[in-house]
Amino acid sequence: MDLYEYVKQPEHSIFFAAARMRELADRWKRFVNLDTMPEIVSTLYHLPDDKKKPHGNPQPNERGLQIAHEFYKLAKE
Repeated sequence: MDLYEYVKQPEHSIFFAAARMRELADRWKRFVNLDTMPEIVSTLYHLPDDKKKPHGNPQPNERGLQIAHEFYKLAKE
C-alpha cells in the first residue's frame, strides 16, 4: 500500500512513466525506427501488455497519434 501511495504522487509517477516508455522504446527499436515513428511508443504505452509483442509493422492508435502530434511538439520546444 505504501508503494502505491508513493507511485501515484505526480512528482514520482512521472519517473515511472518515463522508465516504462524507455523500456518500450528499447524493446521495439530493433523492429521499428522510432525516431521517425514516435507515435508507436505512445500507442504502446496505452495498450495492455498482451498487445505489445514487437513486430515490424506496428500501427499507431488514435491516442498515440494525439500524443505524438500535440505533446512531442511541446516537448521539443
